[in-house]
Amino acid sequence: MYDQSLTLPVTGSPLRHPLLWLVLVGWFGAIIAVAHAGTFLTHGEAPPVRLALAAIIPPLIYLATYRALPALRAWVAMLDLAWIVGAQTWRVIGVVFLMLWGLGELPSVFALTAGLGDLAVGIFALTVVLAVERRSAGWQNKVRALVIVGMVDFVAAIGSAILSGNGFALRLAGEAPPLLMQALPMAMIPAFGVPLFIILHIISWQKLRSDH
Repeated sequence: MYDQSLTLPVTGSPLRHPLLWLVLVGWFGAIIAVAHAGTFLTHGEAPPVRLALAAIIPPLIYLATYRALPALRAWVAMLDLAWIVGAQTWRVIGVVFLMLWGLGELPSVFALTAGLGDLAVGIFALTVVLAVERRSAGWQNKVRALVIVGMVDFVAAIGSAILSGNGFALRLAGEAPPLLMQALPMAMIPAFGVPLFIILHIISWQKLRSDH
C-alpha cells in the first residue's frame, strides 16, 4: 500500500495538493538563491555546465521518484492531460528572447533558435489541447508530436546557447554572448522553467501510455 498522505482523493484536484506547492515553491526559491549567489555564472570560455545540470537533474529526479513511489504514480494518474498539455502554451513567452536580441543583449543564433522554437511550440500546444479536450481523431499522436517537438526545441536551445558563447563555433563577432541567461532574472528560465516543462512533457507521455 502506498502512503495516502501523498495523494488526493479522486474527487479532489491533484493540483491543490499542499505537497505539490511545497515542492514547487521550495524548488523555485532554491534556484533564486543559487542564481543570486552567482553559481551559474561562467568565466572566459567555460561552458555553462552548472546551468545545464540545473535543467537536467530535476527531470531525472522526477523519473526516479515516479519509479520508486506508487503514491506519485497514483497522483499523476489523476492529472488532467488537457491541463498538462495546455501548460505548454506558456512557451510563447520565449518571444522575450527575440526582444532581447533586438536590444543587443543576446546572440542571434540562440535568440532565434530558442525564441522562434518556443513560440512555435506554444502555438502548437494550443491546437493540441483543443484536440485533447475534444478527443478528435489522432489526438494521441498530436500529444506525442508535441512532446517530441518540445524536447527537440529544448535541446536546440541549450545547444545554441552553448555554441554561441565565448570561444565556440557559433559565436558571431560583435554579438553579446548569452551571459544574460546565467544571472537573475533570466536564469530562472533554463534553471526552473525548462526542467519544469520537461517534466510536464514526461507526464504527458506517461499518461498516454497508462491510458492504453
